[in-house]
Amino acid sequence: GKRAEDVLAAAKYAGAGYPVELIAQGRTAVAAAHARFVGGKELFSGFTVENAPASWGELFENDAQPYRFADVVNNAWRYYDWTDLCR
Repeated sequence: GKRAEDVLAAAKYAGAGYPVELIAQGRTAVAAAHARFVGGKELFSGFTVENAPASWGELFENDAQPYRFADVVNNAWRYYDWTDLCR
């Protein structure tokens, strides 16, 4: 949650009242997707993800994949996968 709040604060500052293009790379994609969902079109004019981590569903299906707990939102997978927020 705190990382998504940081993305929102940075976008508000950088945009100075105008929507900004959000580009996330690697592990920042999870926080960026949540920020985009909350900020919507008022804050973000576009959203691009590059080299994103696997979806939570893929992580739980394949225990061999490395992941960090910082990239998982407690209990969220019961309701959505973080990649759902990218649509």
